[in-house]
Amino acid sequence: MLLKFITTSIVFLLLCTQNVAVLAQTQSEINDKTLEKLKAKIEKLGVGKDSKIKVTLNDRTKLNGFISARDENSFDITIKKTGEVRNVKYTDIKKAEGKNSLLGVTIALSIGVVVGALYLIGLAAKRVD
Repeated sequence: MLLKFITTSIVFLLLCTQNVAVLAQTQSEINDKTLEKLKAKIEKLGVGKDSKIKVTLNDRTKLNGFISARDENSFDITIKKTGEVRNVKYTDIKKAEGKNSLLGVTIALSIGVVVGALYLIGLAAKRVD
């Protein structure tokens, strides 16, 4: 009876340790995916005064400014109020929100070009008639 209990306990412990290893691997994969999404989001914003960003770090520090430089593992934020440049690692970020104000300008210019082209086509069609 004692041998059966010990054998069952060993089997149970082995099964529990395998599940922990799988869970840890899954959490690591989730962190990698989140990090890649964050890098893509910041890359999409670009670099320059038009790439505004608000970042909350893991230590609850909040930074508000624009992205002044970017590399593989980190990027630089120029703080809006002070002009101070601060290097931020992607792994230190808890939350990031950003926008590139050039997007609105690009959309407005595109609409202007389309409206202008339609106006010219209308004038050309009027002359043909």
